[in-house]
Amino acid sequence: MTNIIGQSFGRIKRWMNKNHPKGLSSLNGPATKSELARLKKYFPDSPESYLKFLSKHNGEHIAEHTDDCILPYGSQFYSISYLIDEWKQLSNIFKENEITNLPTKSYLSASWFHPRWISIAGDQIDPGSNILYFIDLEPGGGGCVGQIIYRSEDETKQLAKSFADDVPLRNAQC
Repeated sequence: MTNIIGQSFGRIKRWMNKNHPKGLSSLNGPATKSELARLKKYFPDSPESYLKFLSKHNGEHIAEHTDDCILPYGSQFYSISYLIDEWKQLSNIFKENEITNLPTKSYLSASWFHPRWISIAGDQIDPGSNILYFIDLEPGGGGCVGQIIYRSEDETKQLAKSFADDVPLRNAQC
């Protein structure tokens, strides 16, 4: 699996270097061992492919414009620190509010948030847009552990079976 993520992301980086160098320059350097240990404290079963990505790029700098981002809709990969803060905030919102959180699709265990969803990316330019990408460690019966979930105000959908599946930039089914 490590080779798959390396090959896929290498291919993406080569394309971006040629076609979108500004987006490529938004990537942070590698996560430190202590940052990776902090992530594992919150999510002990974090997918190896995602840890490999973080060991090369600990998310992205917060961009000023959507053209500077790697992911669509102005979304950016979160650093470990940012994703833990985002997870804490979502956890608190979910606990403090009576939110209908019943799964709307067979591959989901929830519709809005689940404590075993790792927030890996989102719109940091306009955080109010509610565009988020998650690694799902607690899928519904029709899903895959580690699947990538995209959530916006209008929809929630599965983008990929795993982070290693060409990074979460395309649609796929388990």
